[in-house]
Amino acid sequence: AVVAITKLTKSCVSLGMEAQETAGMFESVFGSSTNEMQSWINEVNNVLGVSITQLQRETAYIYSMANSMNLGTANSTKLSKGIAGLSEDLSHFYNVSSDVAYGKLQSALVGNTEGLKAWGIILDDATLKQVAYSKGIAQVGAELTQQQKVMARYEAILLQTKSAQGS
Repeated sequence: AVVAITKLTKSCVSLGMEAQETAGMFESVFGSSTNEMQSWINEVNNVLGVSITQLQRETAYIYSMANSMNLGTANSTKLSKGIAGLSEDLSHFYNVSSDVAYGKLQSALVGNTEGLKAWGIILDDATLKQVAYSKGIAQVGAELTQQQKVMARYEAILLQTKSAQGS
């Protein structure tokens, strides 16, 4: 019994430390927008029951990645919220963990699209150009920049996962 209580105590301490570290990263990444993002996370938590720590981690990672790609604040925020929410939808729809769904989405944003092919989500060059042109991400006929490709991948993913959204 003492061993079990010790293991439980260590597990609780570890989870608490992870939550503190994630909250610190979240505040560092979002800066002056922390309260706005936290409000959104609280709403998602209330509706879906998703862990606040998980949502903070996912949104901070995507925002940081998008921001480092010079996508700007608005697009970085859009991606961070969108991917965090969609990973939950896809996890329920395809009966996989939200970490698996999130990992596939995160990889796809930077061009590693193989993981999504198993779900029938195709993000080839032709698809990206079609989406980029139709959504006004790029002018028709123009070659896509890396930033435009990221946004086109995101929009193409949304278009191809409509049946899973809100599941």
